[in-house]
Amino acid sequence: SWKKLVKDTLIWNVTDTLTMEDFQGKVKGKKNGGVTYGTIYFYTKENEGTIKLAVEAIFLKSKSYLRDNSLYAYKHERAHFDIFEINARKLRKRIAEKDFTKVKNIIPLIQGFYDKAINDCVKEQQLYDNDTEHGMNPAKQELWFTRVATELKELEERVTGAEGKLLALEQDLFAQLRLRLAEQAPRLQAMAGKLAVIDVLAGMAETA
Repeated sequence: SWKKLVKDTLIWNVTDTLTMEDFQGKVKGKKNGGVTYGTIYFYTKENEGTIKLAVEAIFLKSKSYLRDNSLYAYKHERAHFDIFEINARKLRKRIAEKDFTKVKNIIPLIQGFYDKAINDCVKEQQLYDNDTEHGMNPAKQELWFTRVATELKELEERVTGAEGKLLALEQDLFAQLRLRLAEQAPRLQAMAGKLAVIDVLAGMAETA
């Protein structure tokens, strides 16, 4: 059910971070130190009469697990979740900087943005595991911890600036964007929900 899914889902948040207790899935196999199930999810929301696209990095508790509650494995897996957030921020930035008032059909454009974000995220997750040997190379792992933290900080500043630019749009242009998003909101919602569910169930976004 939807309520069960919401309870099972953790949204990336700088203050409410991923904990070892959030890894609630059943351990599978004999080699993996842990597995992170996550994806990038977007949806429409209304705020003070304005319809906006919200982008979140999410984590599924019931599908993610740690073997033996290893702190080292936890830190490796937490970085996987951070990489989902990095790519979610890149997607937010692209959306915030795009002038949708000049776009006749928003759906294909958003679809393309989302597809690129997912593909880039999958590639970065694979690079992370390959470079750190799934966390078995401590020196490389430390370098990635620094890289991920730095990129999160840099993107935080860029995305904040981009969102400020978006909010500074003239009121009439903002009104036009609101109308266009309102017209296509049901299709955007359906597309976002379908993509997120497929990613999770197909294991496309499973990272170890």
